[in-house]
Amino acid sequence: IIQYKSMQKLLLALCISCALAHTFFPVPLTVTEGTTRVEIKEITANINSPSDMAETLWDRYKGIIFYKNAAPTTGSTLQMNVRVNSATEELTIDTSVEYHLTFTSTKIDIEADTVYGLMYAFETLSQAIDFETNTYVATNLNLEVQDKPRFKWRGLMLDSSRHFLPISAIKRQIDAMSYMKLNTLHWHLIDAVSFPIESKKFPELANKGAYGPDYKYSHEDVKDLIAYAHARGVRIVPEFDMPGHSGFRLGRPDIVVNCPGYTHNVNNIPLDPVKEETYTVVGGFLNEMAELFDDIYMHLGGDEIVYGCWSEMAEIQNFMRDQGMKNIREVENYFFQKLFKTFNGKTLVFWQEVFQNDYIEKPANVVFHSWITQDMLGQIVKAGYKGLLSGGWYLDKQIPGNPTHYLWGDTWFNFYDNEPTKGLDLTAEQEALILGGEACQWGEQVDESCIDERIWPRAGGVAERLWSPKSITNHLDAQRRLEVQRCRLYRRGINAFPLRPGPPCQMKQFNFLYFITQTILKKK
Repeated sequence: IIQYKSMQKLLLALCISCALAHTFFPVPLTVTEGTTRVEIKEITANINSPSDMAETLWDRYKGIIFYKNAAPTTGSTLQMNVRVNSATEELTIDTSVEYHLTFTSTKIDIEADTVYGLMYAFETLSQAIDFETNTYVATNLNLEVQDKPRFKWRGLMLDSSRHFLPISAIKRQIDAMSYMKLNTLHWHLIDAVSFPIESKKFPELANKGAYGPDYKYSHEDVKDLIAYAHARGVRIVPEFDMPGHSGFRLGRPDIVVNCPGYTHNVNNIPLDPVKEETYTVVGGFLNEMAELFDDIYMHLGGDEIVYGCWSEMAEIQNFMRDQGMKNIREVENYFFQKLFKTFNGKTLVFWQEVFQNDYIEKPANVVFHSWITQDMLGQIVKAGYKGLLSGGWYLDKQIPGNPTHYLWGDTWFNFYDNEPTKGLDLTAEQEALILGGEACQWGEQVDESCIDERIWPRAGGVAERLWSPKSITNHLDAQRRLEVQRCRLYRRGINAFPLRPGPPCQMKQFNFLYFITQTILKKK
């Protein structure tokens, strides 16, 4: 009994500290907070910005902060002073998103380098305010936040080849990304099972490769999505996987190889590297996509090539003999070198297999994407290349890492613990070559009906690891904040699943505190 009462007191103290602490997700670079509480009826904004986008951002976030239909009946009117230093609305991997926020019982001050930093400041502000009974409240004032991300590239990969994802579903993920301060949508557009992206140069690719006429992305769809994403601080980097996983086989079967011993798996059938028509089609298509997608980066895959399929082709064996090639991996080098001559203008990203092929002559500015382990990421940056990590951040895996969890949703712990630099023994220069990483949602068992809950809030474990300081590692505190963030996502139209038992999100935001006080502390 004595031990149980002691545990009650400990949990009560823990809950009080939880209630007093901020619930920001991801954790900002530095946070200073007090204990003052203020009721808020309205925020009036004085925005000093050379970009009109600042006013648009505030219009959006007013609706997010004051999310109840009924107007508050009590509280103060706070003055918010905003200063944006740069007129740029250009969004690149190097765009500064640094901001400084101070929040007292009488006013709010925000200074940001760019409108994208202002957007993140508004997101942090929205997480400092909640609704209680008949008014909005902010606690922990006076509050000061100085913030910028740890990594430049904070991404989510979506696969809309295995299952077609409507633009509306992709936009929901972009919304959630902006709330989680992720800035890169890696869009895996084509694969062996479908080719849903329209090509005006080669219309047969989507006409024959999409699941149907209603399951294609037009150029207008892509432009609309890019504009929508930019307004939320998200870059779109398309991926067109090649020479393996070739979706080109559907619309242009004449440019893939014929290897009867490997046809049991369509992923095994790569492009034909010895046909000139292959480069006419693929190079022309990529140049078309380079004009459509505005980001400087483009992902060309390069993973899981089945060399045995190429080896089975007499034409390729004859080509190798004529070229003096001794190893089938030299054919892959030939493919990419020839492709590079027909397509240019983008900085290319490849999965790690291209890095691992010593026969490939690699451009100096290429980015390699490690999808298995941190060790490979270490090898990439030690070789002088820029790198991305997705190893340990595959959202589709039942067991993405150790330990194994009884509840599937708890795999977010694995993502949270997946420190990109762990055990790599890097110099400061080598660590600077790590651009960041991505959570990957492959689409074999995911479509519009379930994509929200498959990704959110688990991808928050990746988001905090990529944004927050390396020292932020406390599981209990992260869980407390992630549960609150899940409710924010749910209120904002993202069907994120709950992590623990508790009241509905609309009833009480601090569900962790409620659950402990109403269950464990009330036990006899």
